[in-house]
Amino acid sequence: MAMSPKISFIICAYNQELFLKKCIESCLNQSYKNIEVCITNDGSSDSTLDIIKSYKNDSRIKSFSFKKNKGQCSAINKSYGMATGKYIALIDADDINYNDRIERQYEHLKKTNSDFVYSNYDYFYEKTKVLKRNKKLKNFDKFSILFDNTIIGGSMLFNRKMSSKIFPIPEDLGFFDWWIAFNVVYFFKFSLIDFPLFKYRIHENNTSGNSDNFFQNKRKNLARHPRYHYYINKVLSSDQKLKKYVTISKFNLLYKKSILSDSFRERLIIFINSFKYITPSSIKRYPIFILLTFLGFRTLAFIKNLIRY
Repeated sequence: MAMSPKISFIICAYNQELFLKKCIESCLNQSYKNIEVCITNDGSSDSTLDIIKSYKNDSRIKSFSFKKNKGQCSAINKSYGMATGKYIALIDADDINYNDRIERQYEHLKKTNSDFVYSNYDYFYEKTKVLKRNKKLKNFDKFSILFDNTIIGGSMLFNRKMSSKIFPIPEDLGFFDWWIAFNVVYFFKFSLIDFPLFKYRIHENNTSGNSDNFFQNKRKNLARHPRYHYYINKVLSSDQKLKKYVTISKFNLLYKKSILSDSFRERLIIFINSFKYITPSSIKRYPIFILLTFLGFRTLAFIKNLIRY
């Protein structure tokens, strides 16, 4: 491993005093040894900066601190700017790598000749600490990635070739995972390791949902999606070969707006407007779209929970 290329972890930390140390240690203690850790403190008001400073004598750590909170994507861009590794690994400041994560991912990247590799994960709720295995991840394609993304940032390892497409990440996005995954699926070769290589922590300050309430998490996530569709459509519209996917993206956005709306009149208008974006792929969603229009997502989520329990 001594001659292996350097791999840079990039981390954004905002008020993560409870979890950051374990995250950093899980990066430094990898079985793959040629590691650096680039951390940006995003204007934290707790002791996050003090924790980062405690590693000042470790040459593997690079850090920067914003005076005011600028947002996750701004901080990730700054951390990326400090990175010197040939490969980039992501991890959220509240998550924990397994010790062999990078070794497994790097070997898989070489074996499959991929630009990007992501893995499965274990997860736990901070209150209970009960570790659970995530269900099998699906493979993405150009259609499904336009609707949603489940490739978590903490599972990503990729080469520098991707940088010009991904960075800088638009700073008005609420999170970076989907932006990266979208560009990967459309422009690069990617591969999945369907084995857990890190632990995903769920707690009250998670950006992507902090409870097992399906309704709350779904609405919270989708409220941030319109901005993504704006940038996704901008990328797709710039390439003549990809313009057909803009229609699918616009349909998906209307579908999500229907989920977010509590007004029957508004949902009905959204549904009628969706007719102009009918494609073979969108027709499959029309049965649920009809239910959304007339019942609303709150009712459907209630029914789903009744079935679940």
